[in-house]
Amino acid sequence: MKKLFLFSLAIMATAFLNVFAAPIDSYQKLTSAMLEGKQFVFLLDQKQITGNPGGPTRYFIPTTMELALATHVTQGHVTTSHLQLIDVQDTPFYQSIRYTFYEDNTVKVQFTSYYPGSFKQIGNPIIFMTSLDKGISVKTIDRTEKDHGTLTN
Repeated sequence: MKKLFLFSLAIMATAFLNVFAAPIDSYQKLTSAMLEGKQFVFLLDQKQITGNPGGPTRYFIPTTMELALATHVTQGHVTTSHLQLIDVQDTPFYQSIRYTFYEDNTVKVQFTSYYPGSFKQIGNPIIFMTSLDKGISVKTIDRTEKDHGTLTN
């Protein structure tokens, strides 16, 4: 029953985002939208990224994003992260998810867990490499005073 509910929730979230917004499907479109001051919503399909059939589907709206331009030493990239307190089998911990988008449309998704009392890192970070629209969808959001947010192309 729980799996059916989560599956239905994932389908509804995906349908909602696909009906009201076209995806950002390239690094170039992402950086252009950032420079226009657009806001974004990310839909992360952990099952598709990890291959783990029990992986959740998540979405979040980043409050800050950083655009690092390419130099002679590093390639250009966009980063953002999300910190959440979660509970797995009655064990609470913080989980940080860091997203790094690269010029070649690859995306690094890094999960790092921390103890809630000390914020000491638990083990090593888990890193997955994927690409835009393969496990992670990015959409723009237009915010206005009147409608409080409409997903757009």
